[in-house]
Amino acid sequence: KRSNIPGSKGWPEVGPKISPDRHIMLDYPKHGEKVKMPHYTIRVGTLGDIAAVSISIDNRRWLACREAAGYWWYDWSGYAAGRHKVTAKARTKTGRILNSEVREFKVE
Repeated sequence: KRSNIPGSKGWPEVGPKISPDRHIMLDYPKHGEKVKMPHYTIRVGTLGDIAAVSISIDNRRWLACREAAGYWWYDWSGYAAGRHKVTAKARTKTGRILNSEVREFKVE
C-alpha cells in the first residue's frame, strides 16, 4: 500500500527542499532556465512565520511578492532578452531577514 504522504516510502519527493538554515528558496525560475514567454511568474517557497517576501532582479530595487496557495509570487513582464539574476528575501514576523541564493536564468 502506498502512503499518501509526500516523501514517505512509495511516494516521490515533491519539489526542491528548503535548506533548514535558510527557510527561503527560489522555486522558479530554475537555475539556467530559459524563459520564452512575455510574462513569467517567479515563485518563492518559505518555512516559518513569514510576514513579507520581496525579490530583486539584476540587483535592482526590491519588489514585493504576493502570498497565495502556500507560496510567494511575483508576476514579471516587460523584461529584456539576455541573462538575468534573481534573489529573494523574507522578513519573519519577529523582524529577522532571510536571504535566498542567487538564481541565474536567461530570457530569449
